[in-house]
Amino acid sequence: MVRENRFFNQKLRFYQPKSHRLSIVEILFCDFIKAPKAQPNLADLGAGFGTLSMLCSLKLKCKVLAVENDPLMIELLYKNIEINSLGEFIKVAEFDIKDPKSWCERGAFDCVVCNPPFFRWGKNLYRSETKTVLSDFINCAGFVLRDGGFLNLMIPAFRLFEAYEYMKINNIHPKVIRFLYPKVGFPAKVVFILGVKNIKPEVFFEKPLIINKDDGEYTNEVLSCIQGFCDIIEGLG
Repeated sequence: MVRENRFFNQKLRFYQPKSHRLSIVEILFCDFIKAPKAQPNLADLGAGFGTLSMLCSLKLKCKVLAVENDPLMIELLYKNIEINSLGEFIKVAEFDIKDPKSWCERGAFDCVVCNPPFFRWGKNLYRSETKTVLSDFINCAGFVLRDGGFLNLMIPAFRLFEAYEYMKINNIHPKVIRFLYPKVGFPAKVVFILGVKNIKPEVFFEKPLIINKDDGEYTNEVLSCIQGFCDIIEGLG
């Protein structure tokens, strides 16, 4: 089942399936995303229905190549780009990330973003590794990134060391790490990682990001992030 939802003061519209919806964690990830220069050449690996592609394009004022090969996601991706008038900035590449040589030259991108399926198995096609696995995304990033290029990755916290091993194989080295916690006193659920291709920086651990207060309401930092994207989108007129 697919339906349209509106976000950020009703200014941004997404058609999304019931089984794969925009979450606050993805919005926070977009706020975390960094690039090595202004207006980078950016690739969104496994773009889904386009959340990261659109928010990154708006935040970084850059052009994005949205790489996706699931038929339903491709259909929704084109539709969402069109209804938000972002066709000038986002191009769709209907390719498999497991074969980057078929659609990209080595080192073609300054920046990569990806939100791979979180779990190794499960019934949800878009949340489990039924077609692609974590190493596929990181291997693809290793191929398409130039030296000094940035990989922005969102994964479950328990897969941090697994991701690090795949990054090391591809000469992508951690630069910034940030853990997300549902509430104070709870274990971290998600981690954001910024890696750099062929450069070994000192690793910086950002302060923990707490999503909810004890009463279940969003923390001030989360509300500030949401308002920041509202301001960006309002500024477009």
